[in-house]
Amino acid sequence: MQQLNIAVPYDERCMLTPSGCAVVWPFLNAKKGDGPYELFLDTNALSKVDWARQLPQHVRDQSILNPLPALMEQWFSNPEFRADPITRIDAMTQTLCDFGFNFRANFAEQQVALLRRNEAALKTQFSLIFPYVVIMKSLLSRKMPVDTALAELDRIGQADIPRFTSSLMLTALGVVLKSKQALKLDGDTKPAYSYLDSFLAFQSGQKVEGSHITVPYLRNRAGDLNLWLILPTLRQQGYSFIGTPAVVTGDKALHRLILRVLPPLLHVSQ
Repeated sequence: MQQLNIAVPYDERCMLTPSGCAVVWPFLNAKKGDGPYELFLDTNALSKVDWARQLPQHVRDQSILNPLPALMEQWFSNPEFRADPITRIDAMTQTLCDFGFNFRANFAEQQVALLRRNEAALKTQFSLIFPYVVIMKSLLSRKMPVDTALAELDRIGQADIPRFTSSLMLTALGVVLKSKQALKLDGDTKPAYSYLDSFLAFQSGQKVEGSHITVPYLRNRAGDLNLWLILPTLRQQGYSFIGTPAVVTGDKALHRLILRVLPPLLHVSQ
């Protein structure tokens, strides 16, 4: 993966499959190249795998799958998964194996050991996203002028709290888009704000979230946002990607808005 001095257009870094899942090479200043690719899967991409069958053959041949983001979310949110994780991981990856993707021997056992060994750090990473989901939900649910909302966000950002610049930027983006709800990104048929509005909406019928902010609600949103944040985080921690990394998600808020408008930058010093 090579750092460039130019911004690579999003349509050259995003591959949308007929099933609705997208493969996104997120770094703004890095081309996807010819492979190999390490594809990081969210929960939907791991459970609904038609996207893998729909990839162009040359991309499939060059891809190695890494379901770490999905497994992290399952580990923290699904008691049934935690009760028998090895069997669950084997079952989750079997269809992908049937499509021709390979996982190394003892893959499930190694992933469970990784999750257990790093549980405290991973839980902290998830938990740090929680307050920003609350802040975003609160600011975007209230009726106030955009300048007032941004001033409130700035006040919060100056407080003595853990600062996630990326999450503050996402909240600021939401505030601005709420004031311009008819705005559509180039080539998109839906208003940009609609993706964020749907993302923050309570999904009481689908995710056992209720009609107010609960731990399951925060955990689900943090799991989604973790996919946006995970590649820069792994790179900062010294992880060596196999070729060029990409994320796979069916979440429209991620692949139609967040990853498009707020992409990470690649720095050779990282």
